Amino acid sequence: MEDYAKEKLQRKGVHMIVANDVSQKNIGFGSENNAVTILTQHSEVKIPLANKFKIAAAILQEIQRDRHQEIKKGCSFL
Repeated sequence: MEDYAKEKLQRKGVHMIVANDVSQKNIGFGSENNAVTILTQHSEVKIPLANKFKIAAAILQEIQRDRHQEIKKGCSFL
């Protein structure tokens, strides 16, 4: 899953991608819980099984962290 997400990150030219394993029946669609990996050009952060509210908060935190790093480098993607 991570290899495919890394390839997609590069191919699409995006700053971040969130990947989850859709083969697991107890997480994702139809469940209150999920587990994801957040990938950027510079990092890979695994978010373990948690409710989707906590997953969303972790994604927002990583967006903020990535944005801060881009600003420090003098780049902007927004």
